[in-house]
Amino acid sequence: MKWRFIIIILFLSLALRLYGINADLPNTYWHDENNYVETALRFGTGNLKPHTLQHGMLLPLILFAEYGAYYVKEKLTVDGYTPTDFLAEYVANPGPFYLLSRITVMLFGLGSILFVYLIAIKLYNKRVANISSLFFSFSLVPFIQSKWTKASAISVFFLLLALLTLIPIIANSRREKKSLLGRYVASGFFVGLASAAKLYSVFGFTFILLTHLFACRGNKERFFGRNLILSGTCLLLGFALGNPYAVVNPKFFLIGLTQMHGELFDATVTSPWLLYFKNHLKNVLGSRPLEVLILISCIFFVVKRSKKEMILLAYPVTLFLLYLRYSGLTHYLIPAVPFLVIIAGAFLDTVLKKASYSKAATFAVAVVIFVAVLPCFANILRYDVLISKPDTRTIAREWIEKNIPANSSILSEGYILTMPVQVPQLKSNTETLKRDLAMVREKGGRGALVGTEIEYAEKDKRNKRYDIYKTSIMDSDMLKKSKTDFVILSGYVEIDSGEREYLRGKDFYKERNKLYASLEEKYRLVKVFIPYPELGNNFPVLLTEDFRKLKSINPLRDTSRLLRGPKIKIYRRKNIQDDAK
Repeated sequence: MKWRFIIIILFLSLALRLYGINADLPNTYWHDENNYVETALRFGTGNLKPHTLQHGMLLPLILFAEYGAYYVKEKLTVDGYTPTDFLAEYVANPGPFYLLSRITVMLFGLGSILFVYLIAIKLYNKRVANISSLFFSFSLVPFIQSKWTKASAISVFFLLLALLTLIPIIANSRREKKSLLGRYVASGFFVGLASAAKLYSVFGFTFILLTHLFACRGNKERFFGRNLILSGTCLLLGFALGNPYAVVNPKFFLIGLTQMHGELFDATVTSPWLLYFKNHLKNVLGSRPLEVLILISCIFFVVKRSKKEMILLAYPVTLFLLYLRYSGLTHYLIPAVPFLVIIAGAFLDTVLKKASYSKAATFAVAVVIFVAVLPCFANILRYDVLISKPDTRTIAREWIEKNIPANSSILSEGYILTMPVQVPQLKSNTETLKRDLAMVREKGGRGALVGTEIEYAEKDKRNKRYDIYKTSIMDSDMLKKSKTDFVILSGYVEIDSGEREYLRGKDFYKERNKLYASLEEKYRLVKVFIPYPELGNNFPVLLTEDFRKLKSINPLRDTSRLLRGPKIKIYRRKNIQDDAK
């Protein structure tokens, strides 16, 4: 049966991705998820302005369409149902909204596995397709980011769809010129959509350029002709449809690009070339043997100058030379992975051909595949076990609601604007929400969502709510001015990511020591929640040191003591009495 292997791979991938997909809900501790979901909800109010250009608009648009379908269904079945009622559902229980967004991303991730299989089987054969899809389905970081609300899986999906559309041209299939034009148009459009999900996907146009170059050489046609021009035009069209605000307000888009250049292309990142070959390629795959296999495969085909493999390498090489060499984050390598694993599959197939498919060669290749995939699979199991365990922020919230009176004043760090991502997600009272509304409007927002929260909070008699003074990073001056009853500190604030060393320096830790000295004068530590293992401050995204810690987890031995999240410290003012234990 032709499809048996890929069907098994897809079902296994589905099971591994579904496990723990509801982790933490209805709490959400990753700011990217908040950003995507709440941006989609803001679209419903007519506000198409993205919070940041670091997150493309395609995923929020897809979520907006899904949420819109749900709203229409409720509108047709519930009398008097309004957009305010819809937002009130989100405020009351955001869990279903985030679960839908995660399932959406997961389906795009599964679709990408299928596309890897289809590309490999059309370019090579079933054997290469099986090996490539196996490698990609168990690559660690692509797996992780297809479990959460993140746009990487969507950008990869459309990049692979763009390449799949070009296969007949790459394979020199004899078709009418009109049919070939349609493929150039479609491929450019899909690269545009991929770019609307992740801006660096625009480098996917390089495999269109290289495919066209080889086609022109074979057919003795002009390079800068109708096919290439229309393909580039459709790339811009796809990007505009997936990121309409860039068209509506191009000035904002250009300013955002400048800001991204300053944040992502930082000269202080240590040895980015060495980082990618020493750590990131291994980490994104989850396997050192698979990394070695890919590097050997790439070197082999570069020396051989094979046309198909050159086209497959076009995007990863361009991505690395023009983008990744300046950035020190592992997950930016995700869109290169499917192209690299196809090359690795083609290399193993070439080895088998050279050995005339002998039993010894077949056995040796099978061993290589097993050795390459086993670490990936083990790390995926470790990660799934880890996210199935409680988070310190959830446990801390339960403790606070049990031990601290409602409407107590709390100074808490770990917020991104009004979003509590590094601390317990406590319910804000109306006074806090009014301050949040003022902040949102000061920054140019309409505050529709916060306004709905205020209305809901005024009627809410079930949940304990607190007067929370929110900040991203607390300092000693802030603490001296504070008159709050309680203080909450997050260990994530103190963690140096290890990939971007410039985020934390000596001055930061000097100021942190002053903060603790001030705390001892006015407050008393009443509770601490300590995670195991203590991972980086971008979890569920893994940073360099996190991969080493993940590898140290024994899913059979460590399950009872695993606890995710940051170290949470709760302090009480010395001159007040409470029942905290």
